[in-house]
Amino acid sequence: MEEKKKRVLIIEDDSLTLLVLKNLILNQNCEIIALNDGRKYKEEMIDIDAVILDCGLPFVSGEELAKEIKTTSPSTKVVLTSVSSKENIKPKVMNLVDGFIGKPYNTEKIEQLFKLLF
Repeated sequence: MEEKKKRVLIIEDDSLTLLVLKNLILNQNCEIIALNDGRKYKEEMIDIDAVILDCGLPFVSGEELAKEIKTTSPSTKVVLTSVSSKENIKPKVMNLVDGFIGKPYNTEKIEQLFKLLF
């Protein structure tokens, strides 16, 4: 029996970064839903296994979204991503999320992340 594809929601405002991330994740047997900001994420949360969130989003910060998602959907894996180091993320938020991945992305980082998540 074929393994069910994981549904991953990516919320990233930079289109090039989003494209790179999508291409790296395609090798992980996932269905990808992508948004360029977090305002309409709730509409996409049906059967989502993991959310990859940019910390520096317009309108709503990735940290705020992470807290909201973990509150409403605790079993959903949430990963924050940023160009700055994870030390810049509030410890309270880091304790909530399931992982952090620094930019720039590479295949190795993504593979490690998916091993950690699934």
